[in-house]
Amino acid sequence: MDGYQLISRIREKLRLPVIIVSAKTGNVDKVTGLGLGADDFIAKPFSPIEVVARIQAQLRRYYDLLGAQPVAEIKPARSICGSLQLDHESCMLYRENQSIVLGPLEYKLLNLFMNAPGRIYTKKQIYEAVWNEPYLEDSNTVMVQISRLRDKLEDDPKHPRYLRTIKGLGYKLVSQESGE
Repeated sequence: MDGYQLISRIREKLRLPVIIVSAKTGNVDKVTGLGLGADDFIAKPFSPIEVVARIQAQLRRYYDLLGAQPVAEIKPARSICGSLQLDHESCMLYRENQSIVLGPLEYKLLNLFMNAPGRIYTKKQIYEAVWNEPYLEDSNTVMVQISRLRDKLEDDPKHPRYLRTIKGLGYKLVSQESGE
């Protein structure tokens, strides 16, 4: 069975995204594959970064059409890091069972850190993940949000136990049990 027959078989039963990766670069080959139901065609040689981007785009379209959330994006009801618990349904933080109300940016920021405790994030990484925009200039935006979050999170925001600055690199969330 060749690739074209495989696409036809897949399309008989499934509506999954199909991307052809082929050494054939002629327009007839591309049009035939797309005409049989492929969603994209990538000719060899190709850039791995481009392939990943195209796969992500196809999966995004697929899940948008289903109106569903990809399994990889379904999160547990709570993230836990030491004495901190972040409730994803209510967007509330619990520190030692005391509830703390978070604003939207504070929630997104803490969620980023709680997904990878101990990981150091640069200001650029934080900005792009929380604001979902390209980081174009060095501003105080990230530092202001870190400060606001520390005011709610820390007993003494000037000497943080949880959300630490790593000089010259960025910020990280420290689990009190590990001290890291």
